Formats: sequence, C-alpha cells, structure tokens
Amino acid sequence: MHIQLHTRGVDGGEDFQDYVERRAHFALGRFAPRLRHVMVRVEDENGPRGGVDLRCRVELKLQAGDLVLAEDVDAQCRAAVDRALEKASRSLVRHLERVREDGR
Repeated sequence: MHIQLHTRGVDGGEDFQDYVERRAHFALGRFAPRLRHVMVRVEDENGPRGGVDLRCRVELKLQAGDLVLAEDVDAQCRAAVDRALEKASRSLVRHLERVREDGR
C-alpha cells in the first residue's frame, strides 16, 4: 500500500508524516491488497486567520481502478486526519459490499 501525503499551509514535519502513515496503516491495512494508492491531502483553508479550517481529504485508488474519497475538517490537524481515514475505511467497506452485490 503506497501512502502519499501532501500538505499546504500546514507545518507537517517528519513526525506528522510518520503519524499519517501509522494511522493509514491502522485504518486501511486490512484492505492493502485491494489498494493501489492512498493519497492524504491536508490543507489550511484560511491561512493564518485560524478557526476550524484544516481540511483532510483521503483518496483511495483501488486495484480495480475505482476511486473512494473521504474528507473531514477540524481545528486540529491530527483530528482531521483521524476522522478522514475512519470515513475512508467505512466508505471503502460500503463500496466493496456494493461491488460484491452487483457481481451476484
């Protein structure tokens, strides 16, 4: 499972990269054989003005070519990442169930 992190306006640092990779493996690890690529984008929408504006968007590219998206917004970077990855995991489960049902 290839995990890529892009940040804009957020001081990610090396610790943040490690954190995102750990959380992604925890949330999505069981789906690793089905995932081609995981893209995590974190950006500060309002810049230095502050507020609840840190958006995390998770894009899951599946081996079959499908794309699953999830996102969350929070004032805390790590909270936005955690919730976006949880949403991505739930969305992926629903997507795989739909694909399995359509194949019957």
